[in-house]
Amino acid sequence: MNRAYISLIRGLREKKNRLETGFFMAEGKKIVKEMLFSHFSLEMMFLLENSDFLKNDIDKIPRDKISIIDEKYLSRISLLKTPDTVLAIFKIPSDKEISIGNNELILALDGINNPSNLGAIIRVCDWFGIKKILCSENTVDVYNPKVIQSSMASIIRVDVHYTNLLEFLSDKKEDVFISSLDGENIYNAKLPSSGILIMGNESVGVSKDLSRLSNNRVSIPKFGMKKIDSLNVAVATGILLSEFRRKNN
Repeated sequence: MNRAYISLIRGLREKKNRLETGFFMAEGKKIVKEMLFSHFSLEMMFLLENSDFLKNDIDKIPRDKISIIDEKYLSRISLLKTPDTVLAIFKIPSDKEISIGNNELILALDGINNPSNLGAIIRVCDWFGIKKILCSENTVDVYNPKVIQSSMASIIRVDVHYTNLLEFLSDKKEDVFISSLDGENIYNAKLPSSGILIMGNESVGVSKDLSRLSNNRVSIPKFGMKKIDSLNVAVATGILLSEFRRKNN
């Protein structure tokens, strides 16, 4: 592996380099295996010598897409403190047109800037059968390596779109629900089987402009100490989506 390739791979931790090259990286046996047999297109896979990864399926991967490396080189390109035995580079797919189906529950994210939170939210959506996430333009990039890692390959089954949420949602007929500390107790609220739930940044919440789109505000009741003023956004998303699904199951 030459220095140019090492530099390219390490550069994929930065959004500008991902946009310029059209590539993103994924690490770990579970994540890479699922992505290899998905709609994502493999550019190159790096395997440790004597790795048993895909032992029975390795012939399904074109030989020119596999590079055997040693631990020294893997440690230079990996972003993990303890590198796994496999790292892969995939092509970023073309943007899809955003469409909302009948009776579909959709999640919208406003200003979520922590990559681990976005990855966890994608995983939560996968669990609850949410197929589509709409992100504000200032939400962290879904192809950030930490997002990919924390999503645990759920990005395969959940479409993530970036758009101007205010413009996109302003003329939509679907019910819009805002996550807000002053909202109605989620356990008492009447919740439809379809609609759009908007989650905001942990520190500032949903923006004022987006909040004006709907009077449907929901909150999670607090049973602990009053000093705690917010929940992690991924945890809160899981609780709210669970209640939407439970009441319509």
